[in-house]
Amino acid sequence: RLEAPPPIEYRDIPEPRVFFMGALHGWVDTELIAYLATRRPQYSFVIVGPIADNIERPENHNIHYLGKKRYSELPAYLQHARVAIIPFKVNKLTVSVTPLKFFEYLASGVPVVTTVMPDIIDVPGSIMANSCEEFLEAVDMYVNMEPLSYEREADKARMSAEGYFWSEMLDRLLSALLSDGCDLGQSLNLHVVYSEFARFASHPVIIDDLMCMAVRLEEFEEAVRLGMGLLE
Repeated sequence: RLEAPPPIEYRDIPEPRVFFMGALHGWVDTELIAYLATRRPQYSFVIVGPIADNIERPENHNIHYLGKKRYSELPAYLQHARVAIIPFKVNKLTVSVTPLKFFEYLASGVPVVTTVMPDIIDVPGSIMANSCEEFLEAVDMYVNMEPLSYEREADKARMSAEGYFWSEMLDRLLSALLSDGCDLGQSLNLHVVYSEFARFASHPVIIDDLMCMAVRLEEFEEAVRLGMGLLE
């Protein structure tokens, strides 16, 4: 549901547009951006935000660096993109963050493709990729999706964003804390969370979390197995 006219710069940037907003800093996987742009020359990769001095930005004819924008301008750039991306490196820093841009993307009704971040696994309206190849496949899926299916994904994205309003999150937490016989492990359905995380167990930083959950679930043999895997 477009609410703002397209930015003037978009006149010279053809669709489909793949959008990233934020600082191009050390935690951004520039090699992944280069991989995507090289393999999909027919897509336009739009990057809005500052670039750190020590970053060697990827260059390709279809990568468009638009620099800093006022916060109030961002919805127009986002709403006229086909896919939004969060191409972060997977390391101890990035798996411990929940990027605000993810929820801003969703609120604009733009489907999102991300690298692995535990806090946003399996959020409707988004796809989490475990490799460069999976990331590209997910972008392709959203770009080539039929209009009705795409609008359904956009609706899922908006609905997901609503569930992450501060008031909604606080209400759920307080409800768990104030309930009789409070057990956050049960309230959070740890078995389900464990299954979701297990799909990304190729990353050592995810295995750390899985080990903690296995202990919490009293699955001690599984915790030891995961630990031995890390040692190897």
